[in-house]
Amino acid sequence: MKIALISARIDPFISPVDMNGGCVLVRNYIKSLHRLGHDIHVFTRLDTENESNTERQNTKAKLQKEAGVGKVEVNNRLTIYRLPYNPMNENSKTWKFQVEESASFLKNTQKYIEKENFDIFHYFHLLSLAGWSNLCGRIPFLEKSTFSPLLISAGRKFEYLEDDRIAFEKEVIESMPIISCQSSGELEAIVREYGIDRARLIQVPLGVDTTIFYPKSDFQVTEQSDKRILISPNTLKRQKKQLEVVDIVAYLKSRGHRLVTIFIGRIREQEYFEQIVNKIKHLNMSIKVIDAIPTRASLLSVEENFVYIPGKKEKELAELIRSSDISVFPSTDEGFGLLNLDCMACGTLPICTKLSAYKDYLVNGENAIAIDVESTWQDFALELDSLLPDTERLIKLSKIAANSAQNFSWDNLIKKQLFVYNQLYDNAKIITTNYKGINWINLNDQ
Repeated sequence: MKIALISARIDPFISPVDMNGGCVLVRNYIKSLHRLGHDIHVFTRLDTENESNTERQNTKAKLQKEAGVGKVEVNNRLTIYRLPYNPMNENSKTWKFQVEESASFLKNTQKYIEKENFDIFHYFHLLSLAGWSNLCGRIPFLEKSTFSPLLISAGRKFEYLEDDRIAFEKEVIESMPIISCQSSGELEAIVREYGIDRARLIQVPLGVDTTIFYPKSDFQVTEQSDKRILISPNTLKRQKKQLEVVDIVAYLKSRGHRLVTIFIGRIREQEYFEQIVNKIKHLNMSIKVIDAIPTRASLLSVEENFVYIPGKKEKELAELIRSSDISVFPSTDEGFGLLNLDCMACGTLPICTKLSAYKDYLVNGENAIAIDVESTWQDFALELDSLLPDTERLIKLSKIAANSAQNFSWDNLIKKQLFVYNQLYDNAKIITTNYKGINWINLNDQ
């Protein structure tokens, strides 16, 4: 098939430091679809260097320019279109202005979309669809389009979004032939918030790149030291609840556990990071900031209680996860939950909240330890207090986590997305199928 992926803000080939969940998702779609022999065309915005940009934005703009602008043929079955747009002032980022910004980008895609005769259009951001509505009053080739709503606007716990955005999201979801839901939790949210017929909702769970996030070579290494390495790999911002991780570690320290805890990720909110550092000091603990990825041996020799490492690319992140014993995710708001699955694939047991983003692959007490969303940091601390001295249980659960995650490779999961593409391509009526309780990976592998 000839597939157009409208990634808009995401340039999956450009990663100046670390990649967020959306970038990881689109990049893995491209890799898996390409390996399966499809002709992939990716449309993304071209940024330009500007004094008002952040250093990160200018780095991306520079790398895009070096990689090629306009229509760039990466190989005979992979083309990327880096096309200009009119960026709005940061102070005017209302929904209305964001839609106009999107329309300015889509206007530059029109000549390619009309010429290339694509079989499928796959959108990953609501703004791309809203931009079409602004530009020409309709979504072109709607009958062969699908939408992966990476973050459902309605029902968000930490964001109060504009009513016109939520109204447009509902309109899009009602008009799309098929919605490619990223998790069963997302599917349920769409049904609950918008009353959409389940017949048009197909669950396409997210996956893990098992060529990068593979199991640690020696699980028994945990037994070789009485000191444990905890890792909390996530963007540093309030809803990820790194402050609660500090409380958890302080409690475990008071219980006599020997630990070093790693925060790794981009600082989204500088003020929040400063609060984390101040709290660590207030609780008579210490933090060390380093840039290079340390070995397990060097981490075990660190005298500080915490280590902060800026966001890294996936291969370096995976290396650090494999060096750790337990991953801690107290967040109650996750768009993707990919990092949790990455940790499982590396054999680093997650302890996390029971979020809908995790429910497709996480089984409490078998391949992870899941805490009720309404619980407090004390509940996390008590679970860890019980788990840390029980090395045999920790190793057993870690091995199960690694094994179970292997079923969720992107190459396996992309077959479900191809089911959606084929339905659109054939212009067939989707018949409701009850996937609950069925191991659809095995079905797709037949």
